[in-house]
Amino acid sequence: LTVSQDTCRMSDEREIRVQLFTRQQEHAVPDTPIAVPIRLRRVHLSQMVNSLLSLDPPIPFDFLIAGDFLRTSLDTYIQKHGISAEEILRIEYVESLVPPQAASDIKEDDWISSVKGTANGEHFLVGSYNHTARIWTKTGKLKVKLEGHENYVTSVTWVNRDDSAAPLCATASQDETVRLWNVAADYSSAVCAFVCRGHTAGVASVAAQPTGRLMCSGSWDRTINIWNTEASEDDIAEAPVTTKRKKTGGAAAATVLTKRPLATLHGNGGTVHALTWADRGFFISGGADHCVRVWDAQAGRNTHTLTSSKVTQGLSYNGTSKLVLGADTDGCVRVFDMRAGHDSLVAAVLHAHQGPTTSVCWSPNNTHQFVSTSVDGEGSNAKVWDVRSPASALFALKGLSSSILAVDWPVPATIACGGADNILKLHAMRA
Repeated sequence: LTVSQDTCRMSDEREIRVQLFTRQQEHAVPDTPIAVPIRLRRVHLSQMVNSLLSLDPPIPFDFLIAGDFLRTSLDTYIQKHGISAEEILRIEYVESLVPPQAASDIKEDDWISSVKGTANGEHFLVGSYNHTARIWTKTGKLKVKLEGHENYVTSVTWVNRDDSAAPLCATASQDETVRLWNVAADYSSAVCAFVCRGHTAGVASVAAQPTGRLMCSGSWDRTINIWNTEASEDDIAEAPVTTKRKKTGGAAAATVLTKRPLATLHGNGGTVHALTWADRGFFISGGADHCVRVWDAQAGRNTHTLTSSKVTQGLSYNGTSKLVLGADTDGCVRVFDMRAGHDSLVAAVLHAHQGPTTSVCWSPNNTHQFVSTSVDGEGSNAKVWDVRSPASALFALKGLSSSILAVDWPVPATIACGGADNILKLHAMRA
């Protein structure tokens, strides 16, 4: 093998043999060990791979050694990790992630508390402090406003029930209820099908089972309620109710069905701020009691508890890696490994932000990458990370001027976030 003289000149330099490999077969090079100057850094190795592949235009690459991104020279790395320069150093390379670009701004009229994109990334469900939720297109066209709550909306989710061609969604509120909405197939209208009553304090979080048959809600009353999303003979028809908001000129009041919870789960030591489903049978909760708990939905039982050390405000579960992210009030993102067994400790801690971390979300197509948000100022309030490089973020999202309270990464090409500046900001990623 030969590489460019510009990359590896000065033959009297100290050298180390490296073996380059990649899982991206379109960029694979022969795995024959190459002697390279020990002073080389990421940029030099990237130039070398481009030379070996004769790429024009060049493609930037990142490099991992034993799962960790190379952020120093090879010399510094092997000294830090006690590796002999006589060893053959296996180095994996991957295409570098291109920095996300601001794509569009969608203006709400109050703080944004929660956001969820559809599976195709074409529509976004946005919960707000103005007591409503709205459905927007990705280009910023308002499709429908969901009105009916009597206090601010805290959490929203799509309910992807496999027997329904039309979209369903749920909104949770400080008014102690969760509302389930039937949305038209073209997203042009929505009707509240059920009001879920059973909490005795505001509802902080709501999440739907992957099959859409069940959903769960967490509350300031320290309980989790499990709900059936389908019509049931136990549903109670209520007389039409005109809310305070509707008296000011909203849609006409309509009769809706009230649901009672299938089960109420106790055992949390504080507010349940965050919920996510691991699969159809188990979900995960996080909150003010410094614990991340795994629950068996059918048995209604806390199967095991992952001990944290701070209040958890957001959760995201990766079904491939079985890792759970927790957004905590000390500015950290804690990583829990669901494969580690009962009562396992935190697998990793990323010191992500200066202020409280408010939300997290895994990439939909990369098991290593995620986005986190916080109340930090511009340049620090939303960051993209790789768990293999916990020391520093890959990028900070640009153009975010205030506290960010909610984030979603529904498709590889789009990250959506919003907060105290009343703007839903969409960032474009290279898919």
